[in-house]
Amino acid sequence: MHHQNPYFVFITDRSGRPFLSYKSGLLLGFLILLCWAGSAQVVQDSTDFSTEVIQVVKSYAPEISDAFKMKQLPDFDEGPSASEIKLTYALLSVPVATDFVINLPNALPFKSVSGEKPFDYYARIWGGTKESLGLDVYGKVVNTKDKLWSFGLQHQQVNGSLPGINLANDWSLSEFSSDLRLMNQDREVAISVDLSQRKNMFYGWSQAALASDGALDVDLAQAVTQGIVKAKIGPNGSWFDGGTTTISYLRDRFESTEFSVTARPQGHLLIGAKPLNIKAQFNVLQTTYPEQAGNLVDTEYRIMNHDLEGDYAFEFNQFLLRVGAQAWYHHANTDDAQLSIFPKLYLAYPIIKDVMRLEGTYGGAYEQQTYGILQNANNWVAPHAVLRPTVHEQFLDVTLSGAWTKQIHYHVGARWDQIKDQPLWVRSDYALGLDKEPYDFGNAFEVVYDQVSALKLHYGFSADIDDQWQMGVRGSIVRYEMDRASEPWNLPQSTMAFDAHYRYSPKWSLSTQFLAYGPRKDRYMDLGDEVTTQVKGFVDLGATLRHQITRQWMANITVNNALNQEYELWVQYPVQGFRVNLGLQYNFDLP
Repeated sequence: MHHQNPYFVFITDRSGRPFLSYKSGLLLGFLILLCWAGSAQVVQDSTDFSTEVIQVVKSYAPEISDAFKMKQLPDFDEGPSASEIKLTYALLSVPVATDFVINLPNALPFKSVSGEKPFDYYARIWGGTKESLGLDVYGKVVNTKDKLWSFGLQHQQVNGSLPGINLANDWSLSEFSSDLRLMNQDREVAISVDLSQRKNMFYGWSQAALASDGALDVDLAQAVTQGIVKAKIGPNGSWFDGGTTTISYLRDRFESTEFSVTARPQGHLLIGAKPLNIKAQFNVLQTTYPEQAGNLVDTEYRIMNHDLEGDYAFEFNQFLLRVGAQAWYHHANTDDAQLSIFPKLYLAYPIIKDVMRLEGTYGGAYEQQTYGILQNANNWVAPHAVLRPTVHEQFLDVTLSGAWTKQIHYHVGARWDQIKDQPLWVRSDYALGLDKEPYDFGNAFEVVYDQVSALKLHYGFSADIDDQWQMGVRGSIVRYEMDRASEPWNLPQSTMAFDAHYRYSPKWSLSTQFLAYGPRKDRYMDLGDEVTTQVKGFVDLGATLRHQITRQWMANITVNNALNQEYELWVQYPVQGFRVNLGLQYNFDLP
């Protein structure tokens, strides 16, 4: 069933001709980059209306993970830390269907209570049970008023046995990042480089594979290498507010590749005393999968996504109304071209000043699914996942937020979302025949798409009790109505995260985190039959105790999965049980 939306206008092209070759895609991408670099560029991370609209209900967010399962938790008063090093602990990450984010942990730089200058470098090593090991190195090579050049290097691995798994399940992730920020006259310019490689095993064999093939000598390893270069130029008070240009390249062990170029300029025009905000995006993407016998999906995707957005604010006493629209053009070698128009409406009104604020958002948005996004969400995705844009045809969010006191903040709200081509994870089939790839034993996941109507209740609470105590909780309850699928495969209907931080003294601190995750449904083929199974919900608890030994030396002990729960993030992909890690950190300056 195709959902008709009165706010959409579709223009189609049924010629079926490819619009972009690999060479022309590279040329177009670099032309965009050159034109962009010549026009002066990017911007601070915005928190305005349009950003909030685009970031609605991301069903598979790689940043959402069991932060307490790796290293140590971030200190609530930790001061400056490593540049934007975003690592996902994939073996224990959670495919959350809500929009809350549990921050990934960073090492703790020294912060003097007497105002002494922090060290520019630190090195940290940690390890423990379950053959877990990690290393963090961070440094500020140049740190002056008009220039900051920093780098970060992280490696982590877990090789311990998993309950019920007899095959190799090694997992590791290494990442290097470098960030250069310059003040070019009156604009801030930033260039960042991120290089990473993740390795994991397709160890979750189905019963059919074990019964038919037994423990064959198959190399089950997957390795994904990715490089990202991002250039940013900030605003300087003129009409051009900057923007970003991002180039990324990904390659896995099976020779799947993905190349993408994205430019996001933004500016404003003054109408009276208020700005008309204008944003645009130009994106080209090419994904190539390996040829495989019996593969029924496309092996190449060439995609363009371009959009133009504008909004203007009206104020009536204390009532704020922001009105806008977004035009989105999408063209792919596997789809007809289409042009869509999304309305953008936002209102805010302080019901009780500083205590309760009403906010409402109505509109539409899109998000292009890529192989890189799917890989980050599920490390065991098969390298032939179908790629489509997920379209939030229309959504409505109403939220009450405010502060009971200066220390206690809250929000509670509801969101209704009509989604076209929502990605759903399902277990892949066991492939018959002799020439099987490592992911053909019913041990990988594929993506199916469906039209979904979702109603989500979301809530959050945080309290800065005093200089020593800080705590917070966030979560959601979601109800899904599917079009074709019988179940919202691998989407939970409830999630909740709680964290608390306590500083006993300047040298001692304790952090705890609790995560509750609702049950999900999954389906897979086993011995020729389609089986629907329930992935049980779970709760998990972690804690980290830190001690600053001297000005330069710090130590911590972390307990992961303190309740020793045996649960699965995906069917036949369980997590580690109770684990203890010890960490030691050294802060220093170079001569």
